[in-house]
Parts: sequence; structure tokens; C-alpha cells
Amino acid sequence: MVAVAAGNEFEDGNPTAYPAAYAAQIRGAMAVGAVGRSSKRAYYSNTGTYVEIAAPGGDFRDGGAAGLVTQIGLQESDFD
Repeated sequence: MVAVAAGNEFEDGNPTAYPAAYAAQIRGAMAVGAVGRSSKRAYYSNTGTYVEIAAPGGDFRDGGAAGLVTQIGLQESDFD
């Protein structure tokens, strides 16, 4: 399965986001929206018929700092 972000422009008119809009036509791909701590759409997450599922995305408007999702990336210097 390939997850494709639905977009983060809801407050900018909620435009259809590409390539996410193509996901419904591609076997094994899903467009993913974001929800906050209360399981409601994150304020920034795009919506539309192409969005098939939502996942925790973090939303400081929904829970303040506790509503954020911490992301940690691997650094190349961590590996030989």
C-alpha cells in the first residue's frame, strides 16, 4: 500500500491536491487526510472525494502542544 498525503491547504480554499487525487484510480494507493487529538479533521487537512482514510497528523489547535505529533528523522551520521 502507498499512502499519499491529501494536502494541507484546507484554509486556502481546499483545492484538489495532486498526486493525491489520482490515488483512487491506482490499485494499492490511498489518499490520506489528517486528524487531530479529538479524531476530527485537522484544521489544515484537505478534504474531498479522493480522500479515503485519515491518520493522526497533529493539530496544535486541538490540544495545544499535546495535540502535536513528534517526528524524528534518521540522520546519515547515525549509520556507518
